[in-house]
This record gives sequence, structure tokens and C-alpha cells, in this order.
Amino acid sequence: MNEDIRAEKLTGEEGVALERKLSEVDINLLVALDGLLSYRNVTYAARRVGLSQPAMSRVLAKLRDFLGDDLLVRASTGMRLTMRAEYLAQLVPLAMSQARGIIGTEGAPDGRITISANLMPVLLPHLARSSNLAGQRLRISTHRLPADAVAQLRSRIVDVILGSVMQSAEDIDYETVCDEDFVTLTASEEHWLADIGPDAFLSMSHINLIDAGGEMFPQIAAMFAAQGLNRTDLLELPDIASAASMAAQGQLALTVPRSMAGWLTRTHRLFAFPPPFSFPNHEIHIAWRADDHDRERPPLVKAITTATRRAIAQDQAAVRW
Repeated sequence: MNEDIRAEKLTGEEGVALERKLSEVDINLLVALDGLLSYRNVTYAARRVGLSQPAMSRVLAKLRDFLGDDLLVRASTGMRLTMRAEYLAQLVPLAMSQARGIIGTEGAPDGRITISANLMPVLLPHLARSSNLAGQRLRISTHRLPADAVAQLRSRIVDVILGSVMQSAEDIDYETVCDEDFVTLTASEEHWLADIGPDAFLSMSHINLIDAGGEMFPQIAAMFAAQGLNRTDLLELPDIASAASMAAQGQLALTVPRSMAGWLTRTHRLFAFPPPFSFPNHEIHIAWRADDHDRERPPLVKAITTATRRAIAQDQAAVRW
């Protein structure tokens, strides 16, 4: 059958069937499926999700059986996605961001949280494995700009915000969940094995992560600017996964919070080392509507804070030198 005709048919009747099946996928399987479709490699996907390679192979077999497709097949260049898997790759990010799977237990009303897009790869696998979140199921969405998250909170679209750079306001309470230092990732093990000086560090080609036109981590850009490097001297990229893939190919350095470095070094051949400059720590905040709880921290906020601290600590522990 002609590929164009086949693809058209897939996005029709078969596409609807796949969407229906995807909506029935358990959240743990959805997290694993996202890893498999993103990395097209069982070993890398297993590291990303925190499973062993044999366990991920069993999950792949279960997904193949449930979805009725091989998903990953061998090709001359390695593993490739089947046509159905390519179609699923367009659907899964939306399913993840809208939390088609609901985390937690039935009974109480759903807890609604929006998580910064930068934190989703670190937190979602851990939240998916949480057995109890203050007795509530958790419906997750994502945001890129803090202002968008605050607007959702004030409009009662969500109950909790998890992210960074929260602003104080009378109607919103927030607290710092944790803060963490920055580490630099490169494909070269030489930087990992030996101390690197300021001049050598600045002579490297650096990636500057941007989001909605601004720096994802402003303290990094500010440090480079203080050392005479402008934004035009840096390679600007809006996507962390793409930035990590480019850094893993060599010649580029990527500086990120330690927990982020933890999962990136599990999924890419990257080595972490401490940068020779000090950066203000990256802070993660949680916020909620003050008028809903008489200024008391609600149980859901406590549960999410505990789960987040545990997740961040686990990924931070993966970075050692």
C-alpha cells in the first residue's frame, strides 16, 4: 500500500482507535511509552524512567500487546518507530501534559496542579509512582511562563503551581520547595576528570536555554554577560532534550541544575563537572490560593512538596565527580 494512503488511513479510523486506546493506558505505562518513543532505545528509556533494562523490555512487550503494534523495530541505522508509533509520538506529549492518566487514589476530588515544563521530565516519573498524595488523585498540566500559571491559579483552573520565580501576592501563598546548584555537562570525559579553569571554561561553546524569548535560567546568562559573553556568543536552544542531544555529540557545553543533569546523564553520554564560576542557586517553588485555606498549607501541597523533594534528591544523587 502507498505510504501516503496508509498514513492518511492511519490518521483516520486507526488514528481514532489509537487515541482511544492511549486514553486507557495506565500512567506508569504512559511514562514508559513516552520514554520509548522519545529515545527509540530500550536501554536509554529504562534509564530515563528509572527501570532496569529487562523491566523496560517487559513493559515494551505489554505495550505492544495492548496497542497491537510493534512500536519499535530494527532498521539499518538502529531502532526506528513504526508508522503507528510515529503517530503515537504526536499524541503522547499531549496526553502527558493533560494527565490523561490520573495519579493517586479515588475518592476525594482531583487535585489539579500545573508544573513548569522544565520540571516535568524530572518529576513526572516520580509522581507517577507516588502511592498517596494526601488521599487525592492528581491531574497534571504544564506551563512555560510563571504568569500563565498564576493566571490559571487565580481562575481556579488549577489548585497548585510547581515551578520557579513566584511573585509574592496577597491572594497567593508560596514557599520554596528546594534549591540546587548548577553543573555543566559535556561529551568529553576530560572535563570530568580534571579541574577546568575559568579561561578554558569560557572558551568552550555554550548552550543558552531560552523559553518564550527569555533565558530559562537567567543566572547563567547573567554570569556569561558579566564575563564578556553576550547572547550572540551562545547557541540558543528552546528544548532541553535537543540541547542534551547536541551536547552529547561533542563540542558544546550545557549548564543546568543538578537534578536535571542527573536524568540527562542517564539518557545521554554526558559527563558532569562543577563550573568554575558561582551561580545563584536555582529555586523551585510551590504556590496555592491563600483564601482557600485560611493561610494554612493544604495537605495536597504538603504531599507534593514531599514527593518533589524526594524526586529532586534522587536525581541530584546521580551526579558525582
